Amino acid sequence: MAGSVIFSAMYLVCAFSPNIYLVIIAFGVVGGISFGMTYLSCFIILVDYFDKRLGMVNGLMMAG
Repeated sequence: MAGSVIFSAMYLVCAFSPNIYLVIIAFGVVGGISFGMTYLSCFIILVDYFDKRLGMVNGLMMAG
């Protein structure tokens, strides 16, 4: 949940940024942290729920 809020704030900052350096910092640092928070939590949840077909479910999650 926190990752998605930070991700939304990153897009809001980029929409009103006065220069390109703020956009680079927002997408690079803030976007990387929030993407890591949301991406890793998806893998942890899949390991808890799927035992037999974990490889297929990971592939579907990454494709979606």
